[in-house]
Amino acid sequence: MIAWAVAAVPLLCSVAYAVKPTVRAARVAVTALGLFGLFVVGNAAVAFAAVRGASPELRTALLSKAVAESINSAAFFALFAAAWAVPMFVGRRRRLARRRL
Repeated sequence: MIAWAVAAVPLLCSVAYAVKPTVRAARVAVTALGLFGLFVVGNAAVAFAAVRGASPELRTALLSKAVAESINSAAFFALFAAAWAVPMFVGRRRRLARRRL
């Protein structure tokens, strides 16, 4: 449940920037994306930490599971960042267009 809340914040911030493009909204959206990236990397770090204390018989299985989880996390973050970037570009264009007027 918390993961969805953590994922929703950067998207909501980027949509808010698209609706009302201000520098403050952009800073909040970029910060939220960075914090979400730390959350994703932290989950991968926890998966690799489990390998440290395992017996040699279990180490191979745990390591393969940790690698798979970290690859999935990276792919999810890349897709998420692409979805996050669209409203940010829209907001940037609107901000530049408003500045020209």
